[in-house]
Order: sequence, then C-alpha cells, then structure tokens
Amino acid sequence: CFDCCKKVLDSIKSNNINCFPEIHMKILYAYYKSAYFHKPELASEILSKIYSQYLVDPKINSAYRNEKLFYDNEFALCKSLKKRARLVVNVFGCATKEKYKQEILKMNETWVKRARELDVVVLFFLGEEPTDLVDPNCIYIKNVINDFASVRDKQNYGLRYIHEHYDTDFVYTCGTDTYVNIDKMMKYLDQFDVKEELYIGGHGDTRWVGNREVYFHSGGSGFILSNALLNKLYPQLFNMDTEWRDICRLNGVNNLFAACDVELAWMIDKNAKT
Repeated sequence: CFDCCKKVLDSIKSNNINCFPEIHMKILYAYYKSAYFHKPELASEILSKIYSQYLVDPKINSAYRNEKLFYDNEFALCKSLKKRARLVVNVFGCATKEKYKQEILKMNETWVKRARELDVVVLFFLGEEPTDLVDPNCIYIKNVINDFASVRDKQNYGLRYIHEHYDTDFVYTCGTDTYVNIDKMMKYLDQFDVKEELYIGGHGDTRWVGNREVYFHSGGSGFILSNALLNKLYPQLFNMDTEWRDICRLNGVNNLFAACDVELAWMIDKNAKT
C-alpha cells in the first residue's frame, strides 16, 4: 500500500494529472497511514509534507476540512511515535559568527547543562552553513542563511521540527543571548494545564496591524507555548511567513515583516478567534 500510494502521488505530480480533491486527500491519508504501520520512521516526515505541500492547495484543503475531525484524529496517531518530554527549548542561533557561536558554547556550559540534568531537551536551530559545532542538538536548516531575517525561519522551523519529533507539554523559544533559571521555569510550569491553549511570557509590547492591536511576548526574553496551542498552530506554520508578508503589505506595516515575535502573536490571536 505504501509503495502504491507513493507511485500514484508521484504520477499525479509528474504528469500533472487532474484528480478530484477528495480522492487526492484520501490517497494522501492512505500514504500516511501505511507509513505509520510499515515505515513509522517516515510517518512524521510524510505528515509534514501533507501540511506543507498539499494542504496549501485550496481544493485539497477544502477536502481535508470537510472531514477535518477524522483526519486530525488520524494524524494525531503520530504522537505515539514521538519522544516524550516535559519541556523542549527552541533556540534560534548562528554559529558562523564567533560572538554568537560563543553564546551557544556558554549556554551549554551553564543553564543548558542544568536543563539536561532535568531531562529538558534543548535544540539549537542554525543556518545551513556548516561549522565545527557538530552535535545532534545542533540542527542546520537547509536553505536558511545566517542573517537578521533568518530568525523568523529558525524560530518557525524549530516549532515545526519539535512538533514533528516530540510529544512535549511545553515549548520555550528564545535566542542565544538568553539566560534561563531552568529550575524556576520548570516549577512555574507546574501550575498550567497543557490541554489549554497557552501563550506564556513576561516582557512584551503591542503593535497595531491594521485595526487590530496585537500584544506579543518579546522574542528576546522568549515565550512558551503549551502542547494544545502548538498543535493548533502547527498547520499554519508552513505558510505563515507568506501570509504575514501579505498582511504587513496590505496594512502598510512592512517594518514588522522581520518581527517574528509579532508575527507569531498575530497568528495566535487570529486562531483564537476562529
């Protein structure tokens, strides 16, 4: 079934074959489900492709939404294949400049060392240019360079990667210039219900986007997403940058396009209202 589905999907794509959206969606589902049973190491990757390459098509997306409850329940099966964690830290960084590379090294020597003693997973998301930082916790992202604007790519890719590989109660996102009292953070999180859609932070501000005032937690000090909120946001993460660029252009706030903390807050606010 896995090989058959793959051949059919490849044939539809390569030969530009018109296929009824409902049938196309069912083939995608069968491809994912067969991977879940027979090639579980590929299931998360296939699910990611369904979201990033297929559900951006309005017709296929409509077929998905017509049976959204069914598909979402089936896609949630991937959760059993993920690594379990109480907290995963999503760090956006740069290892090609010595200053920022040293920040990563100092983090590993200080609070990250303590975090791993507490079984907290800390992952560094970096641009694709290789360095001598070779570590399974350093993830070099293909087609992402190391510049100011890449913070958005690293942040959002990190959130996608964590959702696809970890069943975690919370995700904390920050930069390499952040120091965390990880013991206090873990204790602080005990008061929250991971089943609630929570966007947690401290230092923040507001920005006007059109006629909407958006509050955001600053990306510098970082923010925390609960499992429930990350699950809800995950399908949006694949096309979020394009949508945010259009929103900024239409509302005359192009200066906010690089503000990935405002972008994420806007998306959270939008989804909270739908």
